[in-house]
Amino acid sequence: MLINIRSLILIALVAILTGCGGSANVMKEVPEQKIAKPDKDTAQIVFMRDSFMLNAVTAKLFEVTDGNINFIGALPNGNKIVYRTTPGKKVFMAYGETMHIGYGRAANFMKADIVGGKTYYAIVLPIFGWGASGFEPIPVRNYNMNSKEFANLLNGCKLIMADEAQAQAWHKDNKEHIRKVYSAYWKRFQTKNEVQQAESTLMPEDGVEN
Repeated sequence: MLINIRSLILIALVAILTGCGGSANVMKEVPEQKIAKPDKDTAQIVFMRDSFMLNAVTAKLFEVTDGNINFIGALPNGNKIVYRTTPGKKVFMAYGETMHIGYGRAANFMKADIVGGKTYYAIVLPIFGWGASGFEPIPVRNYNMNSKEFANLLNGCKLIMADEAQAQAWHKDNKEHIRKVYSAYWKRFQTKNEVQQAESTLMPEDGVEN
């Protein structure tokens, strides 16, 4: 029994340390670290991550539109991603690693109602549980953006972007698995009440015209 338990722990550690198909390798550093302002027909969300917990695990970010799952990119600790999209109501998913789909909180969601010409911010927080290492995208409200803590987080994270060819190849290789992850955890998210879902939603007024 002891050997079996040790084997399971080793398997879990390997899954955590290696990630899902080497997703971190699809990213590259952006030469110009300044975040540009979106045009009036585009909204953008800055996903940031800086936490000691699960810093060896790469978070994967997705936008889900009409059931289609679009890979935004992989977010290692200490980095940020700028994602540009059309205005309107959105659903975003952050995913970690899990030994078995349905365990723990490996995937979590954030809704958004975003406006063109504005920049929005979200913090990708780690959540650890047995059998699953997950992340949750947390909306940053407009009134929090003048704080010293927010400035330190934004400026302390390195801006990276997806290598389009590698990102597409990674998503193709992992598409079926990601679909199963989405199906399992989206059902869980939908059991939240209106107040809980509102706490996980970026509202139009949360954006800034920077």
